[in-house]
Amino acid sequence: MIGINDLLKSHYSTYGRSFFSRYDYEEVSSDGAKAMVDNLNALLDSKTLLNTAHVSQSTGATFTVSSVYNFAYTDPIDKSVSKNQGQVITFADGSRVVFRLSGTGSQGATVRMYVERYLGPEAGDKELSKDAAEGLKELIEVALELSKLKKYLGREKPTVITVSRLWLLSHRIFVDCLSSEYLDSHYLQRKFLFGFDKNRYRPTKSTHHSS
Repeated sequence: MIGINDLLKSHYSTYGRSFFSRYDYEEVSSDGAKAMVDNLNALLDSKTLLNTAHVSQSTGATFTVSSVYNFAYTDPIDKSVSKNQGQVITFADGSRVVFRLSGTGSQGATVRMYVERYLGPEAGDKELSKDAAEGLKELIEVALELSKLKKYLGREKPTVITVSRLWLLSHRIFVDCLSSEYLDSHYLQRKFLFGFDKNRYRPTKSTHHSS
């Protein structure tokens, strides 16, 4: 009998794989969070980040910025526009990071950092089989360096990390997706990443990452 791991590896070998993670920094200084967002907006407005290369400290991998923008959402019903919904930095290899000030309150603000990276099938089984933390390590290092997040928020680690639980998808869900009319890599990657269960854990209680 073919197991879910075999099916996933077969999928990755054909379509590649998207790694996704979200870092939540809860109850941080509102002033620090605002200063970080203001700095990011200044970089986005000036376009000074475009075509700049940034190197991972742990591996030496280079990520070159290809586009920057402040995300705005247009409601499909009433056409209203919600501006300043997140600072988006995209890299030449298609990877991207998004920073979002999620709110402020009496106990501080919450900053969320979203990290996404796609690896094609040519990356090989070793790279495609890594857990999310390892697969995104280089990009996370670059994102933290670009944003100066640790400096502004005064935090070394996030409060909560959310990663995709692709390896825990049920056999039925996976097969249903494969047999659907939407069998293309972009759809499958997005459906797996954002449509199903995700694992949330607090690093202070566990250092295990899942994917």
